[in-house]
Amino acid sequence: MENPWGPDERGRIGLAVSNSGVHALVVGQNSQLDNIYRTQDGGNSWEALIPTENIPENALGGFGWYFSKIRINPFNDQDITILGVNLWNSMDGGTNWSLMGPEWWSYEVHADKHDLQWIGPESCVLATDGGLYRTDDHGLSWEDIEDIPVSQFYRVTWNPHNPGVYTGGAQDNGTTTGSYLTPNEWTRDLGGDGFACIFHPENPFLRYAGYQWGNWRYSMTGPDEEPIWNDFLNGIDPEDRVWWDAPLAYHPANPDVMLTGTHRVYRMNDAPQNFWQAISPDLTENVEPGLSYRCISAVAGSRFDENKMAAGTTDGRLWITEDGGDNWTPMETGLPGQFVTDVEFDPHFPDSMFCTVSGYRNADYEPYIFRAAIGGIWQSVQGNLPVHPVNQILPLADSIWAVATDAGVFATNNWGNAWQPVGNLPVIPVYDLAADTITDRLVAGTFARSILSFPLDSIVPESLNPIDTTAQNTVQLRPTSLRAFPNPCTDQLNLDIEMPWNECRVVTSDGRIIEVLKQNGQTERVTFDASNWPQGINFLHLQYTSGQEETLRVVKQ
Repeated sequence: MENPWGPDERGRIGLAVSNSGVHALVVGQNSQLDNIYRTQDGGNSWEALIPTENIPENALGGFGWYFSKIRINPFNDQDITILGVNLWNSMDGGTNWSLMGPEWWSYEVHADKHDLQWIGPESCVLATDGGLYRTDDHGLSWEDIEDIPVSQFYRVTWNPHNPGVYTGGAQDNGTTTGSYLTPNEWTRDLGGDGFACIFHPENPFLRYAGYQWGNWRYSMTGPDEEPIWNDFLNGIDPEDRVWWDAPLAYHPANPDVMLTGTHRVYRMNDAPQNFWQAISPDLTENVEPGLSYRCISAVAGSRFDENKMAAGTTDGRLWITEDGGDNWTPMETGLPGQFVTDVEFDPHFPDSMFCTVSGYRNADYEPYIFRAAIGGIWQSVQGNLPVHPVNQILPLADSIWAVATDAGVFATNNWGNAWQPVGNLPVIPVYDLAADTITDRLVAGTFARSILSFPLDSIVPESLNPIDTTAQNTVQLRPTSLRAFPNPCTDQLNLDIEMPWNECRVVTSDGRIIEVLKQNGQTERVTFDASNWPQGINFLHLQYTSGQEETLRVVKQ
């Protein structure tokens, strides 16, 4: 069909039907409003309704690739509304236009309007990135309908210095903090679109956050004080390509080392008052088309070795370094070559890694989860997961893992051979998980139901029975020669070791090594003074003289 709106190419189209005809809001190549066209003869002919000089300036805010909705009041077909960053309205069939509410930046009505439904001649409800609003006087005043738990969270974390307090980065709602015990008392910490947010595991005054395109900040205010944010970009080349949801992490082997990624990996020692240094070349394919979207999407470090790091990219590359970043080696055998959503070094086995991959952008919805020995071949551990993309993996113990998927949270206690859903989540996208090991809660950042949390013990359903871990499709064998009691413990923990061993490390849930015992191949009972261990989950990591390793989860009360 010949373009009825002229020879130039156009973008999205929004449609609305009224008694006066079919209306089409047409977006131009510049992602701005081209015009509103109407047909009254079934599409044979179209007329532009807005005189060129009256087209609202910047009506779609340059986001026409995202906004293109038009609504017509069923009680008055001359009452037309355009939904964009702001809300534009015409009362004369499209000739003249004015704002139907305050400017977006006032946040009296939240920016980014997504839907509008008329419920009376002067009354309508409006859906935005900030929730639901209602007017009964045609936009002269708006009521914010509160307490609707539908925020969209990209990232979540927990505060190890303030049990039960969680922080998340949300779409168009910045970085927010609150407790699961008081769900209506959350505070906004930082604006923009919220993303990665991190508490230093040892320094209660230091935290990190940021907004879109890797604009990082840090604060060193007290735990109960409002954060004062400082720029955290010194050393990052502003010309680098950066992903919308750029990665940020502290190195588990040294939390004073921070990692981030553009199209290359950056590292900062003695963070935050230092400079970022690029420690890798461009790790993406670095080709057109879509060069601007080829960025690093995930970074990680090994809690066992500060020199070991990894990075995944939006175009399917995955790299590791074992010498602090001097040399990077691709580690991609067995991967599908699509968006790397997460890469993790196994916190329980020093020679093991995980990664998750999403083919969503290529209409491939397989639940890609992989495990491998460092530098080895990736093996699928997706088991019986439903066919939905995977966004993150959270290894909780040697064979117990949880994953965030586009269909909710799933867990396994048998190395990925069988997975089951966690809790009573509906089928919704979950982008990020965190384990609050002090209050024993699993925290989920969802893209539909805000932040949800569950008892950590719920991630191992009774119906999941451990299987033989010597099966061929496991990555590493687990010895069975270690027993700790009492577990949970208070001031003392006894450890019976039945195989000759060389070293035992006590590792906290956030990766700090707090005690190391060395032995020369003997077998014996070891007694730990656990009085100064942090409350919650800790790990005992045994290194045997045979070369085997074992990790045991213990709980300090």
